[in-house]
Amino acid sequence: MTNQNSQPNSSNYPYPQYNSNSNIAPTSKTTPYLTSTYPGQVGQIPQQPMPYAMGSSTINTGNQQVNNMNGPISNNNLLDLLKVKTIVSPFTEELPISPLLNEENQQMNCSPEVMRCSLNVFPQTKDLLNKCRLPLGVLIHPFKDLDSLSVIQGTKIVRCDTCKSYINPFVTIQDNTRWRCSICFRVNDLPQEFLFDPITKTYGDPSRRPEVRFGTVEYVASSDYMARPPQPAMYLFLLDVSHNAIQTGYLQSFCDILFENLNSLPGDARTQIGFITYDSRIHFYDLSDRQNGTFRIMVAPDIENIENKLDEFLPLPDGLMVTLCDCRTIIETFLNELPKVYQNNHETDSALGTALLIAEKLLHNTGGRITVIQTRIPNINPGGLNENIGKEPTSIGPTSDYYKKLSLDYASQQIACDLFLLNSHYIDLTTLSMLDLFF
Repeated sequence: MTNQNSQPNSSNYPYPQYNSNSNIAPTSKTTPYLTSTYPGQVGQIPQQPMPYAMGSSTINTGNQQVNNMNGPISNNNLLDLLKVKTIVSPFTEELPISPLLNEENQQMNCSPEVMRCSLNVFPQTKDLLNKCRLPLGVLIHPFKDLDSLSVIQGTKIVRCDTCKSYINPFVTIQDNTRWRCSICFRVNDLPQEFLFDPITKTYGDPSRRPEVRFGTVEYVASSDYMARPPQPAMYLFLLDVSHNAIQTGYLQSFCDILFENLNSLPGDARTQIGFITYDSRIHFYDLSDRQNGTFRIMVAPDIENIENKLDEFLPLPDGLMVTLCDCRTIIETFLNELPKVYQNNHETDSALGTALLIAEKLLHNTGGRITVIQTRIPNINPGGLNENIGKEPTSIGPTSDYYKKLSLDYASQQIACDLFLLNSHYIDLTTLSMLDLFF
């Protein structure tokens, strides 16, 4: 009987004995250690003798695969983000095509240039998504210019009567007169005009319609699909004119640039524009006096408890937003004179929250776009924030929900807001950025 624990002769077996059927890895008498490294370099383990079953070609192949996965940036190279401005390749990469879709299915699904998911296969359960630890999101590009896009024009857009889903390549056509919804499985009637093929200009099989063949189509909708009649483009500018703002010199640059680009503002002949400036007070500008060609400045010094008297606060609601083409001369005069009005302003406070409330009141009937230029942390209620002078912020989250609530109110009234911060000191960006979060 042989001894089970006996070791083979070292001269015949230069490597530790390894049993391929065992789950126990071979032991080594040499303790691996990390070589000395410099900051940013990954430590390396000295190579140990490998079992005779693993050849050098296998090792070289594995090293090559690791190098290919690392790429040029992750090759243990330090990257100075202050000097290197381009980290991601500027060249356009081809959109990935799902290997699970054949050519016909790719045509039936939405074009990846318009909408695509971060995963080729959608997880069936939330637990599966949590286990795979892969990001799940959808990238949408509305009105993307495509090489080939079917434009549908008609008096009626075919949708399900129950769930309002649009007819699509995954529905079932029954007897050329009805169709079964692919979402709720309700059977709906097909309108008579759906039998007409706009491409071949013939009547016949409704399955030849672009809506049933392609996953990406564009509809020319009628006025029935509008929540309200088209409104004029409304541009309201909220400008910080506190002492800190004047010192930056931004106001002169802003007025010069806007003066040169008034014709570039999107919109038609009904486009309206208005301005509000603020420090510790709110300043309004009446630009409607076309007869004299001058503007008037109205100052509201008392802004305490403005939430309770907002309806009575606006001095001239009809003269604060004026039509651009009708009042062009007054607007140009205003832009030339505005920097001179506040060049010696010594007010240091900022009533941004109050100005935003007034802007909502001005645009709540039509919607529009608010452009805010702020240079310091707002410190007057409503919307006043803690300046934290000489202290490090104790929290990286929002310190107030005032701007979040205001953003939700803006969204419900079709008001967009652009926020430009030109600060040189702490401004609580986390809280102020909530203003642009819910559009």
